Amino acid sequence: MDYWDHHPADQVSLAMFAYLCLGTNDMDRAIRFYDPVMGALGHQRCVVLDDCVARGSVAAG
Repeated sequence: MDYWDHHPADQVSLAMFAYLCLGTNDMDRAIRFYDPVMGALGHQRCVVLDDCVARGSVAAG
């Protein structure tokens, strides 16, 4: 018997915290590239600074 026998998938909410830092020499170009890519993965811009853009999502639950 394993975890899933005791906790059916429809009753369990799993979440993962991870991050990735990427550098760029052209912030505007990087934003134009990553906005649609990350949007397709469900991540939106949540912080925008002069030298940093952070994206993420919030899991319901």
